[in-house]
Amino acid sequence: MFKHIIHFIHSIRIVLFALIVLSFLHIADVNPISMSYFLGAKFGSAIGMSTSVPENPMNKLALQLKAREAELDEREQNLLKHEVELSKNREQILLYGIAGGIAVLFLLILLNFYLDAKRRRRE
Repeated sequence: MFKHIIHFIHSIRIVLFALIVLSFLHIADVNPISMSYFLGAKFGSAIGMSTSVPENPMNKLALQLKAREAELDEREQNLLKHEVELSKNREQILLYGIAGGIAVLFLLILLNFYLDAKRRRRE
């Protein structure tokens, strides 16, 4: 019986190997199309093959759009930095305001105790 199981597994070893490879690719979240692009690029670079598209108005437009997108991304990052600085300033002003309010309330409480003590001495 054990010999029959070994013989059966040996006869379907290619199918099992393919199943193992496909399950690995599924777990690694790699699809065959992206894998073929990667391998094609590696083979192309290994033999020194390179391709290029001749310059045309569409290519120029795409390059201009990419440059504009990079510029907009940089401006967005600058705006985010500026916003963070402003929020820090607002938080600092708010903190000073709260501290000032607490100090004023403390002074008012001290003044109240002083005036109460003064009124008790008069009576």
